[in-house]
Amino acid sequence: LAHPGARSWEPEHQLIGALMWLTAEQAKPILELVPGSAIWRPTNLWAYEIIRRMVDQGEEARSCRGAGHRAGAVVQSGDRSG
Repeated sequence: LAHPGARSWEPEHQLIGALMWLTAEQAKPILELVPGSAIWRPTNLWAYEIIRRMVDQGEEARSCRGAGHRAGAVVQSGDRSG
């Protein structure tokens, strides 16, 4: 059996991780070459589809990460009203 941490070195994980750090402009040619059908792990496919939607809309991934940090700060403060 493979070491549990070995999955993080699989090509799918590496692709998704790399796409998360690229601008929409940089990620677009890669997404054009790699179809969603090439991603077979459900969590990776979910992340790939989110990244593809953001690129199609011209949004940067950093805006998504920033929103997550803001949402986390709200939950941590105890204000769950949204």
